[in-house]
Amino acid sequence: MCTAVNAIDMSALQTLEKINRTLSEIGIKLHLSEVKGPIMDKLVKTTLLRKPFWLELPES
Repeated sequence: MCTAVNAIDMSALQTLEKINRTLSEIGIKLHLSEVKGPIMDKLVKTTLLRKPFWLELPES
């Protein structure tokens, strides 16, 4: 759950993408939920949202 995350920089986005790739390689899916608007705006520009994502925890 990402409710406490209010900001993210490029370094964190790149790290998150790398973590997602590594997890994907071993068959684990990364799920993000309750992502705030400013974070979502930055995530949209990455490869992280090219797969299905959920806006709220119950959906995930």
